Amino acid sequence: MRGGDVLAALKRIPEVVICEILSGDLAIMVRLEAASLERVHVIREAIAQMPGVRDMVTALTLSSVVNRPRGGQEPTAAG
Repeated sequence: MRGGDVLAALKRIPEVVICEILSGDLAIMVRLEAASLERVHVIREAIAQMPGVRDMVTALTLSSVVNRPRGGQEPTAAG
């Protein structure tokens, strides 16, 4: 499985909400939104087993400090 195959496989995982190609030491950043930590673990193990994936770093979001809408959209008023 080459880089393009890994990207295609990541696109097929519904919990992958962001997949970005990076510069520097890390090649790809993937953000998952899963229903449970168990599901995150299952997905992480599946990605780790993909041919072409050499190393992984996993981090969990503890809190969100800035969460702006993308594309210049203004947040909608609640209520």
